[in-house]
Amino acid sequence: MTNLDIVTKREAREVSAVSRPGVSAHRNTFRNFGVCSLLAITVILPRLDAQRREPDPHDVEAGASRYNNICASCHGQDGDQVPGVDLGHNTFRRANSDQDLINIIRNGISGTGMPANKMSEDAAGAIVTYLHAMAKDASSNTSKGNAAHGEELYARSGCSACHRIGGKGARFGPDLSDIGRYRRSVQLARSIFDPSADIAPENRLVTVVMRDGSQIEGRLLNQDTFTVLLMDRNENLRSFDRSTLSAVTIEDKKSIMPSYKGKLTDQEVADIVTYLAQQKGTKLK
Repeated sequence: MTNLDIVTKREAREVSAVSRPGVSAHRNTFRNFGVCSLLAITVILPRLDAQRREPDPHDVEAGASRYNNICASCHGQDGDQVPGVDLGHNTFRRANSDQDLINIIRNGISGTGMPANKMSEDAAGAIVTYLHAMAKDASSNTSKGNAAHGEELYARSGCSACHRIGGKGARFGPDLSDIGRYRRSVQLARSIFDPSADIAPENRLVTVVMRDGSQIEGRLLNQDTFTVLLMDRNENLRSFDRSTLSAVTIEDKKSIMPSYKGKLTDQEVADIVTYLAQQKGTKLK
């Protein structure tokens, strides 16, 4: 092959590229797009990751979530399960400031059951913010409950007609066998006085209306595009095809449970709450 042949082929390729400008342009466009996309991902992902991991240290809900996931298993929902420490009333043995608490949460306490926790200052700060919120709620209810009397009141007030504890009672309402693990005392008291203030999705009241006008009421267990599943007041599981119904009404603001405000004294509620707070489920041997 001569030098002339090489030049001629090179010129031919150049002419071909010029005659098809879109090919080169598209290649450059895709190449540039790929580079820009990688740069964008490189920049955006760390930001999203930081937003996901670093909560606002003043965010009570973020602190509550971390407390429940990390701290409640030892300290309890009310923060009073470790002797000499009452987190729910801002009673600490080794901390005199918020920074002390943050340091303890992050670094633990050597020689004790308090472990170190790998988290940022902001995450620990959110937990401290939640502890202060707990104490503020607790200060509004100063009554000390009697668990034994609370158990008597629980039975006398007819709570077992809907609720179940340790395999005894009805199934229509939520099972309270381990309610002490998931609800603080102030939340339990609020649910007795104002049960409609906070209704869990699985505890909503649903009314289905049949084509003939008859109605069936119960606790909503599940629903989708085609069916509605509920438990009626006789504890029967009922499944309905939506095509056979004329209406489905789900109550988001009205609890199945009646309010006991005015029916029980503050001390009686404190007794029932103390009894319920002790329900932590069956311990495996």
